[in-house]
Amino acid sequence: MGFDHFLIREWCDCREETAAGECTETARKQAYQTFRKAIKGDRPADLHTMRRWFGLDGTSKPNREMLFHIAVSLELSVEQTQKYLKKGLLLPGIQVNDHREFIYLYAIEHHLDWQMCRKMIRFYEKHLPEATTLLDEKCTQKLWDFYDTVRLMEPEDFLVEMGKRAPYFKGYSKNVLEHYLQIQEELKALMREEALQQLESLLQSSSFTKWCKENHISPDQIREEEVILRYLQKENRRVRSAITKEEVEDFRKMARIAYGKGVYQSDILMEIYAAAMPNGKDAKGKYQKDRVNHIGIRLISDKYFSDLLHIAEQKEREINLLQQFYQSSGEEQNKILGKLRHQKQRCHIIEREDLLPLLHYLAQKKYTLKMDKEETGYQRDAAAEYFEEMANTVLEACQMEPLDRHYRLDALLLSSFKEEEMFSISDLIEGGSGERDGC
Repeated sequence: MGFDHFLIREWCDCREETAAGECTETARKQAYQTFRKAIKGDRPADLHTMRRWFGLDGTSKPNREMLFHIAVSLELSVEQTQKYLKKGLLLPGIQVNDHREFIYLYAIEHHLDWQMCRKMIRFYEKHLPEATTLLDEKCTQKLWDFYDTVRLMEPEDFLVEMGKRAPYFKGYSKNVLEHYLQIQEELKALMREEALQQLESLLQSSSFTKWCKENHISPDQIREEEVILRYLQKENRRVRSAITKEEVEDFRKMARIAYGKGVYQSDILMEIYAAAMPNGKDAKGKYQKDRVNHIGIRLISDKYFSDLLHIAEQKEREINLLQQFYQSSGEEQNKILGKLRHQKQRCHIIEREDLLPLLHYLAQKKYTLKMDKEETGYQRDAAAEYFEEMANTVLEACQMEPLDRHYRLDALLLSSFKEEEMFSISDLIEGGSGERDGC
């Protein structure tokens, strides 16, 4: 179920046409017309874009800020706005730790128009205290409690009180970030353990043992990355090496993971999205997007992954640029505005689509270890349940929607557990094909 299906269910009166799970052209048009007539004030987007939200002339969905514009234009309640965010776009609900969304919350509750929203945001940003340092602690509940104390104030008083608590508005959920980092650490630990095991075949080989003796390598040195790399370099130069060039590269990577700098972000992405990774030097760094567009997987780039992990630093930079912007003028202000726009694009909120691929990979790895330890065979229902429990535990802790087969990504991941074996996301990319889902 996509955003178009969500909107149609919200705005279409002809329930009999959508009850069977099919979105007819008539239902789409009727829902769009009803939606359009309900808009008050500035439209959140041009008519062509709004038609695409309903699956007319193509499909698209609004970004997070545009969703708040929709909420204001339709005079949605706070509860309805949360529903649009969490069930419509499958995004986290209102983030009160973001100063803009804190103001949107106030505007929605007081039925302010979009222009007033933007005016309030500019006022707050312009009057940010100098040298504001964002707090590196969990503030979400404190901010909800704070909102209850200021929600009935006049706009200017509301903004003044916000300014007194500027350090609390760090722009992301530390709770969600901690879960994301924990998942990453578990993945790194598993990948390091795998690298250690795979390297043992090399370290126990007669060729490596002989080389160590010839080069006076002591037993306590054989598992040092530098020693392994020296051996691999020697083997790579031999005409009749016992190791192929491809194996040399694999062992180099394993040595780095097991005994060197450890697991890189790119290693995790390579493991999960291997089938969509570039082939050849010309395509270096670029995903083969055509292989995944049709099955509903959003590929995560190394840069995006890094921005998520360093969201605290990214938000600090954004706040600093905001202060510079309002303190400057003329050409200098225009230059800072360009930097500010670029910086905002690097400030992401961790979403379900960011968590689920990592959780899917982690669950399959841990279930495999569980099978090996208990010496039990693969069981589809048990494997799927293991993933569902792990995913839903994290999603609930992050206040996100639980797994639901009606959502395209969820259905795809759950379908990976077949009767005889389970498939990784890379396997799904390699051989999967997507179908347009129903309403």
